[in-house]
Amino acid sequence: ADLKKRGLVEDRDGTVCVPPANQVKLHLLAALMRDYLESYWVAARAIEMLHERPLTEVEFLDAAVTMSQRLYFHGDILLAESMSKANLQNALRFLVDQGYVREIPAPPAVARNKAATILEPGERLTGKEAYEHLLEALRRFLALEKLGERARLEGAMPARAPSDPGVRY
Repeated sequence: ADLKKRGLVEDRDGTVCVPPANQVKLHLLAALMRDYLESYWVAARAIEMLHERPLTEVEFLDAAVTMSQRLYFHGDILLAESMSKANLQNALRFLVDQGYVREIPAPPAVARNKAATILEPGERLTGKEAYEHLLEALRRFLALEKLGERARLEGAMPARAPSDPGVRY
């Protein structure tokens, strides 16, 4: 909605369109957000571990960092910044706020005199399809950016012409 207010995108019969003059601006904005979105995607994938057993936040973040490193070296995520523990912690906060992950106070034996929490699947993860829906939503954003970048690198996307009606999503 804010992008529409600023005139960066237009609504044409229910389809969000990017006018040619704004494509470069939005591409830059997308590039700035990519490492955050990749981190959120990694954290969402890491939720699957919570179905096996509850984890402390520290255990979850350590496992998510390890997972992000594996995904980075396999080329599933593109930016090294996506492996940042701070990014993954922000992603975890989002997943908790959205109800995908639930925090419960850790018993004293687990907390070891620290304020620790245990993480388990939240109320929004009622089944495999809810989990897949979350992953797919993040995957779509990342795929659009990845496909656009790959097409530009391979020369499949011509330089925009003045008569170009804009990109449709």
